[in-house]
Amino acid sequence: MAAEESKQISVIIAGRGYPLKVKEGEEDVIMSIAEEVNKRIREYQEAYPNREKQDWLSMAILSYAMERYQSEKSLTDAKLMQRFSEVENYIDELLK
Repeated sequence: MAAEESKQISVIIAGRGYPLKVKEGEEDVIMSIAEEVNKRIREYQEAYPNREKQDWLSMAILSYAMERYQSEKSLTDAKLMQRFSEVENYIDELLK
């Protein structure tokens, strides 16, 4: 199996550059995510102008972590409901 091609890129988060090695074809996704992170940081800068950069970064990280948690919980809940439905259908078939 051939190794996946990778590419060196640089993203800027809160005014600081970070070199990254990404898989070929993921550059646009990474750049889009970095843009979204910077947007969120700017929102916190506007909402809390007297805070330090570290505070804005921390708030952005926490907000993304919360979104991920809620997304995973929602997915888990949906899978659980699907499984309950399957079990219910199975029981219905047994009772017929």
